Amino acid sequence: MSQFAKSVKISVSIFLFFTYNYRRMKKIFIFFFVFLALFTPFVTGAFFDKIEETIIVPQGEIISGDFIRFGNVIEINGDVSGDVIAFGSNITVNGNVRGDVIVMASILKIDGHVMGNVRAAAGTVEVSGTVDKNVNLFSGNTNFLEGSKISGELYAAGGVLQSKGEIEKNMYVRGGQVVLDGTVGGNAYIRIEGKNKVVAGENTKIGGQLEYLTPLSDQLNLHENAVVSGGVNHTEVISKDFGKKAVKSALLFAKIVSLFGLLVVGLVLVTLMPKALLQMSDEMLKRPGKNILRGLVVFIVVPAVVVMLFFTIIGIPVALMLVPLYLISLYVGKVVAGIVFGIFLLKSFKKKENSSPKLMGPMILGLIVLVVVTNVPYAGWAVSLLAVFWALGGIFEFQKKLLASWK
Repeated sequence: MSQFAKSVKISVSIFLFFTYNYRRMKKIFIFFFVFLALFTPFVTGAFFDKIEETIIVPQGEIISGDFIRFGNVIEINGDVSGDVIAFGSNITVNGNVRGDVIVMASILKIDGHVMGNVRAAAGTVEVSGTVDKNVNLFSGNTNFLEGSKISGELYAAGGVLQSKGEIEKNMYVRGGQVVLDGTVGGNAYIRIEGKNKVVAGENTKIGGQLEYLTPLSDQLNLHENAVVSGGVNHTEVISKDFGKKAVKSALLFAKIVSLFGLLVVGLVLVTLMPKALLQMSDEMLKRPGKNILRGLVVFIVVPAVVVMLFFTIIGIPVALMLVPLYLISLYVGKVVAGIVFGIFLLKSFKKKENSSPKLMGPMILGLIVLVVVTNVPYAGWAVSLLAVFWALGGIFEFQKKLLASWK
C-alpha cells in the first residue's frame, strides 16, 4: 500500500468518526477541516494529473496494487488487489476488491465483493454486494438492498437509511429516517434527528438489543413479526438539544450541498470554456490587488445602476434582466475564484510547468479549500467577499479585452 493511500485511509476514518460524534468532537472537527484545507495541496497535488472524465476497468482485468483515480464516472468491473481510492460523480464497484474502498462521490454503488472496509461520503449510496469488514458512511440517502451483506459493523450518519440486507455485527446509525427490514447480528443503535420514526419491518431480525434515541418514545414502528432478541430500549433526546442539533445538522448538510453545487458549476465551466478560464487565471494571478478593486467597483456600481434604471420606464426591463445576471455572476465568480486558487496552489507545489494544464484537478482542489476557508468563524465571510471581488475583477478585465479584440 502506498503512503498516499495510507494517508487517505487515516484522514477518511477520522472524518467519518468525527461526523458521527460531531457534538462531542465539534472543536476537533473544525480543527481537522482547517488542517485538511492546508494539508491537501501536499498530499494531492502529484495525483491530479490522473483525472479523467470516464474511467472503466473492464471485467476480467486485474489491477495490481492500489487503484487511485479522480474522475467524473468511474466503473470498476474487474478486480483490484489493493485499495480503491476514488473521487468523482458516479462511482460503481462491480468487481472484487482485496483492500478497502475509500470514496467521495455523488452516487456510489457497490455490487461486488469488498474484502476490506468501505469508507465513503456520498449523496447516494447503494449496496447490493458484500463487505467483509466494516462500513463507514456519511450519506444523504443510503440503501442496503436485499442480498447485501456486511460481515463487520455499520457506522452511518446522514439523511435516510434503508436496510434489507444482513449486518453480522452491530450497527450505529444517526440520521433523519431509518427503515430496517433485514438482519442485524448484534445490537442496533439508532438516533433519529427529526420527527420521523424508526421503522422495523416484518423481516427484521436483531440478534441483540434495539436502542433508539428520539425526542419521543412513540417514534418506533415495530412490526409484529419483527424479532428483537435483546429487547427494545428508548432514550429520550431533550427537545432543546434536539432543536440545536437539527439546526447544526441542517447547516452542515446545506454546506455539503453548496459544495456539490459549486463543483457541478465548476465542471461545466472547465468543460465549456477552459481557454477563457486560463486567460482569466493569468490576469487574476498577475494583478490580484487591481482585480479585487475592480471587482469591488463592479459589486457596488451594478446594484446602483439597477436601482436608477427602476426609476425609468424604459430602464425597467433592462433592470429586470440585470438582477438575475448580477446574482449569477456572483455565484459563478466564487467558482472562478476557486478554480484560479486551485491553479495557484498546484503551481506553488509543482516545480515543473505543465504545457497543457488540466483544470479538473485545480477546480476540485480550489473549491474544496475555498469552501472550508470561507466557513471559518469570523474571518470566513471576509474571505468569501474578497474571493468574489477578485473573480469579478478578473471576469470584467477578460470581457473588456474580449470586446476590444472584436473591434
